[in-house]
Amino acid sequence: MNMKKLLACAFLGICAVSGVKAQTQMLLPYNDLAFQSSWANAAVRPMHRFSIGVPVLSSIEVGAINNAFSLRSVSELRGSTRFLLPDKLSSEMRNYKTSQEYFEFGVDLLHFRMAWRRWFFWFGWRSQTTQSLVYPTELVRLGVEGNKWLVGNRLDMNDLRFDVTSYNEITLGASHPYEDWIFGGRVSLLGGSFNGNLVADNLGLSISEDQERRFAHLIDHKGVLRTSGLPIKNGRPDLPDYTKTSTYVNFTNPGFALSGAATYILPQNNRFRFTFAFTDLGMIHWGQDLGQAKLKEDQSWVMGLSGFNTILFRRKMDWGFLSGKNFKKQFNMEFDEEHTKGESYNTWLSPKFYLMGTYRLARQTHAGLSAAMTIHEGQVYPSFTASIQQGYSALVSGQLAVSYNQRSFLNVGGALVFSPGAYQFYLISDNLYGMLNPIDLKATNLRIGMNIVIGPLYPNSQLTQK
Repeated sequence: MNMKKLLACAFLGICAVSGVKAQTQMLLPYNDLAFQSSWANAAVRPMHRFSIGVPVLSSIEVGAINNAFSLRSVSELRGSTRFLLPDKLSSEMRNYKTSQEYFEFGVDLLHFRMAWRRWFFWFGWRSQTTQSLVYPTELVRLGVEGNKWLVGNRLDMNDLRFDVTSYNEITLGASHPYEDWIFGGRVSLLGGSFNGNLVADNLGLSISEDQERRFAHLIDHKGVLRTSGLPIKNGRPDLPDYTKTSTYVNFTNPGFALSGAATYILPQNNRFRFTFAFTDLGMIHWGQDLGQAKLKEDQSWVMGLSGFNTILFRRKMDWGFLSGKNFKKQFNMEFDEEHTKGESYNTWLSPKFYLMGTYRLARQTHAGLSAAMTIHEGQVYPSFTASIQQGYSALVSGQLAVSYNQRSFLNVGGALVFSPGAYQFYLISDNLYGMLNPIDLKATNLRIGMNIVIGPLYPNSQLTQK
């Protein structure tokens, strides 16, 4: 079977098992020169005997998602000004039942990896902070089109999910080859710093037909915002106290996570490899500084949002509309300031799964196809990636990739790992094009950092190893 047929079979196989949805760091598993690839693929076999992490400088990672629409699809340029087109915004929103807004930030605090005989062992410590909002798209439709379509109907908002989490992760991992296989795994201890988690129950919006509140919008709600490490003031969650050490490092909210990977090297042709990996399969138990924020009544009403029309259609910012006093006039809502003590609860991480096939075209030239998925807040998000990677000895490796991710095909990413001497610098991004041209952006992820690496296993050329 020639190379083209092998790659075609790999791609079809990946698609066959991955017809679901996801959000991942898609290029990270490929870049085994950098220690950080082991966060996604525990079966990597790196090129240096030792890797040491410099606190914070070793890895800084940011990611952002808005998969409802791109700015280009809902706006147009008139002269030097870009105008929002409400009709296009409403049309885009009708394509999906729910959409996601997401942000993450992470830093590596410390790591140490070493080779011993045919084993690799490592220790890692990182801090992660995520913020996620999953919402029904008809909420935006209501703001753009008005409420005529809502008459006689009920807007179901039980799909609404909000979560903000900060935690530390300490992990121990190892990898080892066995015949035509490479196995790797790691186990992690998690320590939650703070969390806010919205639990929606019977959440919906309808229009009142009562004589006293004719045409008012009735909001049914039995939901509660559970919190840990976030103080509750006047019935509302407040910012954590950043002067307290426990805000940054805290293991009184314990958790765990499991990650594993297996790579199969085709025995008839060791140029071809398949890898399956999973990561972040775990949870956190929140039991410290518990609180809850909820409304007093099970039903509230709002007469309307005066001023929103001015912003959306006349392109004039009405600062009075944005003031808290104006919102209080429009909404008949009061927070329960008496019952703010919460109960312990659990939250689950968003597990990620990878299936990857690579083919060695030349000594240090690799072509790859991969599929991935993330299960997040009850939703599943897919990504598919095709890439080409070129290296030179243990000195440098570059990668160029095109991906489908977060309902967008226009994701051009790249990676560069440069290891002059004992210092290793790297940059990995799933969507460099989107960062340079934000009007087309739906999702991106950027990881940058510096490691200390000692003892290249193959200083002259990057030979295939098991």
